[in-house]
Amino acid sequence: MRQYLRVANAEERSIRVDRVIQSVREAEKDPFTQKIVLRLEALPLVHHDLSKEKGLVFGYDQEESSSQ
Repeated sequence: MRQYLRVANAEERSIRVDRVIQSVREAEKDPFTQKIVLRLEALPLVHHDLSKEKGLVFGYDQEESSSQ
């Protein structure tokens, strides 16, 4: 946004300032846009492959759990 405002001459700068203010106001309303635009956080990664070759997280046998 700073570069966008620096490039403009005085006449065009006021128009660009208004556009930047409007876009920031719109971004403040939406939490998803806040994360991406204002805070520069990365998009969340959603994996549909649940196994991902991790193996068993909890691999307890039935016999061990019943004896304890």
